[in-house]
Amino acid sequence: MGEAPQSRGRRRSPPLEDVVSHRSHFLVQPTLTQLPVATAILALGSLAACSAPTVDAAGHFGQYELDGHVAIDDSALGLTSSNSMDDLGLGDDDTAMGAYVRLKFGGPMLYISAIQPEFAGTGTLSAEFSDGGVTIPVGTVVNSRLAMDVYTGMFIWDLFPTDFADVGLGFGVSVIDYDSSFENDGNGDTIASDETLPVPVLGAMVSKDFGPFQASGFLAYTSLDIDGDTLDYLDLDLRGTYHLFGGAPLTDNRGAGHLVLGYKLTDLELEYQDGTEFGSANLEISGPYLGLRFSF
Repeated sequence: MGEAPQSRGRRRSPPLEDVVSHRSHFLVQPTLTQLPVATAILALGSLAACSAPTVDAAGHFGQYELDGHVAIDDSALGLTSSNSMDDLGLGDDDTAMGAYVRLKFGGPMLYISAIQPEFAGTGTLSAEFSDGGVTIPVGTVVNSRLAMDVYTGMFIWDLFPTDFADVGLGFGVSVIDYDSSFENDGNGDTIASDETLPVPVLGAMVSKDFGPFQASGFLAYTSLDIDGDTLDYLDLDLRGTYHLFGGAPLTDNRGAGHLVLGYKLTDLELEYQDGTEFGSANLEISGPYLGLRFSF
């Protein structure tokens, strides 16, 4: 009998917060923590004088795919190559649940959305992963898992509050809950990350009714570059709705039900360096969804 195997090595990669704060903590971190509070104060102040809002609430299921690449290296050479989602075994689609709520107070509105995709599979590395003394070499079979829940809240002002169309701009925050692990199938060595990152975003929306149909789009975006570390984030939601019952299209949607068909794209790109540790990721989650919306 051989010796008992050693305990599995497990290393958490540098937190995503390092991208925006590890060299500029004093400047950036207050912005990230205070922005949701500032948003709430402004929103409550603006809405205090408004009448009861019209509320649209929807739940949906989507078929999403994950594309992009990941690189992790703690050698002095820095990043030289990366693994694609197919290399990691994460090329299969995932069925995920999502939701959104829109509270419209005449001109201003509060928009909240959530999506929870998760991908898992087995692949073979085409580029080495190394982090904190744990190395998974090229050609190793890995058991991979990657989940990226995204929650967004935006306060948007309608620039042209007419019956013709809604076009608005605003700001808010997206919270990215990122959880990944890459396990060496042979010896159990694992490189993992589990981080929650609030990101300030600028928002935009457009909406137009065509009888029982409504076409709309929502966008959240930010780009940060601090001491050479970069983060670019985009969340795009395009959808069409069809009035099924209740309410009155174009006048009062309270009590109405709608069929929702949409397309969602979430793109996160980041690069960071922390001493001799380097990381890079380009993650794109996209796909169609179908659901129901109720107004009251």
